[in-house]
Amino acid sequence: MNVLLAPILFAMPELDAFFTFSRLIKDHIPMYVQPSLDGVHYGLRLMDECLRFVDPDLSAHLISHKLTANLYAMPCISFF
Repeated sequence: MNVLLAPILFAMPELDAFFTFSRLIKDHIPMYVQPSLDGVHYGLRLMDECLRFVDPDLSAHLISHKLTANLYAMPCISFF
């Protein structure tokens, strides 16, 4: 959670940052705080889709080697 909270704390006082962070978690990304990791898996699928759009050649190369975001992006996506 520190990856999300650090920039918020940098930009505003602590009480405002806490309120903003709480709303972010509750209203915008509630699946990330579920034990089932549903939000993480959704984020990994979204990562694959975004890569297909942003860099189709890299996406095709990774897919041809059976490399999906589940393998290379799990630490970054699940860091919350």
